[in-house]
Amino acid sequence: MSRLVIEGNTVRVIDRPEVEEPKTIRLKSKGKDGRKLIRFYRAAENGHLIMDVQVDHRKIAPIIEEMSQRAKDRVCTMLFLLSVLMLVLSSCHYLSLTNAISMHDKTISRKEQQLAQLHLVNENLQHEINAALDLNSLYQVATEELGMVPAGENDVITYRARSSGYIRQYDNVPVQKKSTPVVQALHFLHLD
Repeated sequence: MSRLVIEGNTVRVIDRPEVEEPKTIRLKSKGKDGRKLIRFYRAAENGHLIMDVQVDHRKIAPIIEEMSQRAKDRVCTMLFLLSVLMLVLSSCHYLSLTNAISMHDKTISRKEQQLAQLHLVNENLQHEINAALDLNSLYQVATEELGMVPAGENDVITYRARSSGYIRQYDNVPVQKKSTPVVQALHFLHLD
């Protein structure tokens, strides 16, 4: 067997005898910087022992290369089942969230309807209160529905208060000297 060797601008043909492929011993070791593959072999030219070191920085690939095909199939099946399980769980979670949101929407719409009804009742009550506080409507109800008549000059009793603050009545109102029919009726009924 011959081989070509280039030296400078000259090409030479060197004849060499047929030699068996060198025997290679492979050693594997794990280091901090990755897996190392150490090969020892003899050089064909001079028969010296040569050491070749290759560093493999991959983490998962060497583990997968050492696994059998059956183990690889089991790992792939487990990963597939895990992904299907995650898909089912996420779908169930999505459906529960969708259900909770629709329930909250229904509750909100029900509360809004109740609020609208309360606003309507509140407005009606406010109109009734305003009507009750209106002096003209009070006079009309008192005179027309209840049959009351306006008080005359002799029907009003006035007296002087000792203080201008809050008044509590512990005794009867002092009677004026001139007697009116209302005062006489009160004396007659012993309500004074």
